[in-house]
Amino acid sequence: MVYDYCVYVIQIDDDPMHIYVGQTCHTPEERLEQHRTGYKSARSLRHAKKLTLRPELYEHIGRVSSREESEALEQLLAIILRIKGYTVKGGH
Repeated sequence: MVYDYCVYVIQIDDDPMHIYVGQTCHTPEERLEQHRTGYKSARSLRHAKKLTLRPELYEHIGRVSSREESEALEQLLAIILRIKGYTVKGGH
């Protein structure tokens, strides 16, 4: 089975500067729903009252063909967003 991967960004609650950065072989929308239902949800998102995708922060990156590349992009995006002043969870 061949997968492709992408990074995604979720806003935590109503603070546009408080975000979670992750990577997945699913669509960002599917992964968001998994976080909402608690399936393989990040610990930092489990008690959030509201989770919202922030596609303007990740869509320019596109999908990649390997998990390793996706994990590297996840780390890089987290660093860039921290530099821009966001409070970032995830991104490891």
